[in-house]
Amino acid sequence: LLIDDAIVVRENIVRHLEMGKDHHRAASEGTSEIGLAVFATTMAVVAVFFPVAFMKGMIGKIFFQFGVTVAFAVLVSLLVSFTLDPMLSSIWPDPEVDHANQPALRASKNPIRRIAFAFNDWFERVADRYPRGLAWALNHRLAVLGAALVTVVGSVLLVPKLGFTWMPDVDGSEFNVNYRVAPGSAIDYTIAKGQEIATLLEKRPEVVSTYLNIGGGFRGSPSGGSIAVKLVPKDQRKLSQAELQTALRPMLMKIPGVRPNITGTPTIFGGYRQPIDVKVQGPEPTRLKLAAAEVLRTMQGVKGIAEPNSSDDGEIPQLDVQVDREQAWAAGLGIGTISSTLQPLFTGQRATRWEDPQGYSHDVVVIYPDSLRRSSDDVAELPVPGSGIDSRTGLATTIPLGQVATIRAGIGPQAIERSALERQVSISAGVLPGYGVGDVAAQVQVAIDSMGLPAGYRTVFGGDVQNLNDTKGYVGEALILAVVFIYLILASLFGSFFQPLAIMLSLPLSFIGVALALLVTKGSLNVMTMIGIIMLLGLVTKNGILLVDFANHRREQGDDMRTALLASARIRLRPIIMTTVAMIAGMVPLAFALGAGAEQRAPMGRAVIGGLVTSTLLTLFVVPVVYSLLDDAVRAVRARFGSGGATAAATIVPTPVAGD
Repeated sequence: LLIDDAIVVRENIVRHLEMGKDHHRAASEGTSEIGLAVFATTMAVVAVFFPVAFMKGMIGKIFFQFGVTVAFAVLVSLLVSFTLDPMLSSIWPDPEVDHANQPALRASKNPIRRIAFAFNDWFERVADRYPRGLAWALNHRLAVLGAALVTVVGSVLLVPKLGFTWMPDVDGSEFNVNYRVAPGSAIDYTIAKGQEIATLLEKRPEVVSTYLNIGGGFRGSPSGGSIAVKLVPKDQRKLSQAELQTALRPMLMKIPGVRPNITGTPTIFGGYRQPIDVKVQGPEPTRLKLAAAEVLRTMQGVKGIAEPNSSDDGEIPQLDVQVDREQAWAAGLGIGTISSTLQPLFTGQRATRWEDPQGYSHDVVVIYPDSLRRSSDDVAELPVPGSGIDSRTGLATTIPLGQVATIRAGIGPQAIERSALERQVSISAGVLPGYGVGDVAAQVQVAIDSMGLPAGYRTVFGGDVQNLNDTKGYVGEALILAVVFIYLILASLFGSFFQPLAIMLSLPLSFIGVALALLVTKGSLNVMTMIGIIMLLGLVTKNGILLVDFANHRREQGDDMRTALLASARIRLRPIIMTTVAMIAGMVPLAFALGAGAEQRAPMGRAVIGGLVTSTLLTLFVVPVVYSLLDDAVRAVRARFGSGGATAAATIVPTPVAGD
């Protein structure tokens, strides 16, 4: 993108050199002639990327630096194209464009030079045919407009086939297998099940290593764990990561006593999580559990859903301690003293750190041994420090817990989730390969709406689905702002309210290329493709600006509209093709998805390439046609409502166009 301005300026300078001008004059007049068009194209790019920089939500956090970097970089490239490039062109010789030297150069045996001249001759022959095609389009303007409308409608019809997702699937050669066991299971049982899963995974030839982690956080719950799986590089295995996960799911489900689920590559913000995350919210815990269980059963029947799990894993065994406040007060104990005594004995408390001779630090955790807290009777014997002092030892007196409290066995939830001070249960699920997150989420929403929840209970989406829904709105805002900014800039630079409309028609013409490119590459509409579409707003207007600017220039010299358009098409075809090919070439490495994790960025390149190809081909014919129609409309309005039509006729020469 940064070399586009220099390409356009340099090409126009070379064109003036071929007209027989000296280097200094060609550099000066060539730059002046193309200056407005180059400035307009750069401002259009800046107008697009500033809204990108200030989008809200997660997508705004991702692309803030991206938008600011591009906007300022293209401004610097504009400065270089107006200063350094003309200066160098005014002093450096160009033997290839010197007609006196060309016979000798063409006779050269240098293969590169011969290929260059052969390619240039071929391009000139193709360029000579373009005005004939444009002349046909100008004679059949309604047919051309109809074809353009068909492409726009076709792109809209292709959108549902692409599907929506937050981020594209990535083969990062790593994923997680999370599992849960029955609530209240001993940690030894949880470890054994984790090792069984790890052994199954390590038998696969694609797996390099596994890492087993039980629980989570400090003294986390032992009723679950996760296995981090590292794969060999994708070019060294037959199965992709998604295919391997699909093959593993039924194998993992056969392991008794566990509920496994597979999460893919880490998210762009780090960590692993399932793409579908439904929050069931309501006021009363018991009815909330029933509603969440019904939502879970409903989600299991949705196509594309993989391994749905609820955060409500059932109740776990616990000991309820009911303190007799009168007895505790008589013993000089408070509720806070009792709880602060019990908590570290059961959950553990970090007392200090110990550094071993090798220099590694270890936590020293104080916790009551399991043998002394297996039953309610054991807990009743736990000593609680009182407020008195033993006269014999000088130490604080201790009182058995059972003396001031009743201890009985009970059950309780493993975790309590709240959002905005309201209880909730989270139901998470993966998405099978070939399904889009947005499409699956829409089916889940329809299924939940059809089942009906009790009054006061509702579901909301979180995670990737929430990010995707927010992103659609933020991208829509950025698109509208970009279109408005582009129009205002072009209207001010061209001094016309209507000519920018002809230029901006190239925007919807690029969508068919985006849709076809994603359809062929089996892509989807996601954050990366949305950013690519926003990029296209600034890129595809370049071609229309170059055509319209030169047509205006020729009309100022006295040409009629048709002659000006045909001359502009022939002369501006080369810089249009050069800048388009340069941008496509810059996106090709991105589109090929080379390297680990490159699939996440590839959709942006593919969307931009497809949009550039179709918009360029269509713009070369549609923009001149719309330009001529708008010009006719303006001329007709001026003739009807102007000062007798004399001013209009003197300003714009009427040109009859056949075939309408």
